[in-house]
Amino acid sequence: MTVSFIVVVFFAFISLVKATEKLSIYHIQGSDYVKRGEIVGLPLNPVYVPTHHKNVQVAGLGPLYRLKIKDDTSGRVILSNVKFCQLVANDWKDTFRVHLDQGQVYHVDYFTAENSCNGADVPPTVDAFYSTVEMATSQQGPQPILAQSTLKKTHVKEQSANENTKEGTVIEVEEQSFFRKYWQVILSPNIPFIGMNIDTASILHRFVIIGGAIMALSVLTPNEPQK
Repeated sequence: MTVSFIVVVFFAFISLVKATEKLSIYHIQGSDYVKRGEIVGLPLNPVYVPTHHKNVQVAGLGPLYRLKIKDDTSGRVILSNVKFCQLVANDWKDTFRVHLDQGQVYHVDYFTAENSCNGADVPPTVDAFYSTVEMATSQQGPQPILAQSTLKKTHVKEQSANENTKEGTVIEVEEQSFFRKYWQVILSPNIPFIGMNIDTASILHRFVIIGGAIMALSVLTPNEPQK
């Protein structure tokens, strides 16, 4: 009983540690990046936790609000930006969309609900940000229909061959010679001999027939077994 309880607590602790993976959010203040908040609880229950998002200085930063998103687990940094006027038009509401692949963060989108500025004037300071977090997981793309059809037909042919073949039976496919495959074409009287007169073509055609007959006899005559 005690061992089982320890195992359960251990795995619960591992899950808790994994759930504490976070993304650190930085934004430009003056000439440096200052930490604005964190996205914690990844990948199960992500929540944005602000650390510095009130009384943010906006004046003198230009038209773009610039962010740096750092994955504290891998150390990877993602840079993003939106226009200040878009934030004003959306009442300082922004969204972080975290893309996961097999439970690992590989990209983060940062955007506002409305892309238009609607002629909003940017104030010198920001009272507060109202941020939300969305999750997006990778999905397997569509499979080629042609490949699926080919595999299905191949499987049906193999299954049919297995059903019609008795166990222990070896099926040999006879390999035919060139002459046995194309003897009708070779012996055909309609073979054109371009650039020759009628007499020469007739003589050559007779040689072709004789040579073909000799080849046919050599192919069709079974070889005597060696003693």
